[in-house]
Amino acid sequence: MGVISRSQVFQHGLEEIGNKQLLELLLSYNLPQQKAKEAAHNLLEHFHSLSDLLEADLAHLQWVKGVDPKAAILIYSILEFGRRYQGEKLKERSTLETPMDMMQYVTPLFYGHSDQKVYLLCLDAKQRVLRKEKLAEGCVTRINISYRYAATVALLHKATKVIVAQNHPNGDANPSEADNQMNFHLTSAFRVLRIPILEHLIVGDDSAYLFSQRRHIKLIDVQSAS
Repeated sequence: MGVISRSQVFQHGLEEIGNKQLLELLLSYNLPQQKAKEAAHNLLEHFHSLSDLLEADLAHLQWVKGVDPKAAILIYSILEFGRRYQGEKLKERSTLETPMDMMQYVTPLFYGHSDQKVYLLCLDAKQRVLRKEKLAEGCVTRINISYRYAATVALLHKATKVIVAQNHPNGDANPSEADNQMNFHLTSAFRVLRIPILEHLIVGDDSAYLFSQRRHIKLIDVQSAS
């Protein structure tokens, strides 16, 4: 059986086809049909799930037999398109009034990333996002942040409030001692500037931790509300 045809896509859409067929279709725009089928099979055999496949880096994708640089770039770009789509949708409603609003805004920032990142969101008096700035990026268990740089960003963009958002690539949203120290130092730095930290969030696999409330929000609740 060949790769699903374009006429079939136009007639029936993509919702009912399986992951392997969808991947074959994508790769067929870069590879001959038989090679697209073989590459799709090898990719799913290697990564075991579509989520792991889409989160792979370019080098890892090219380790798989039948995947050339063009095919690797094609696959690698899918998640980035998803992030940008989510980002543009969120700009349409980027007043962050509730913890759910904040979670809907920050969660896409971490899609597919296996390293730890910390973002600062600068807000105006109406809690509209003025600026999104990546403060730091590091390995899974350790990250270094410049508190002076965080303060400079907030002042430069005339923030009246800020939100700090970070991820835990290991999936556990519970704060570590290093996270507690980061929260303490950031809170102290912004208190001097009289800029309150509206929230500090840690995003894990299935929940996020809110420092202000010392509690978790399930990500499935966030997705249901979006």
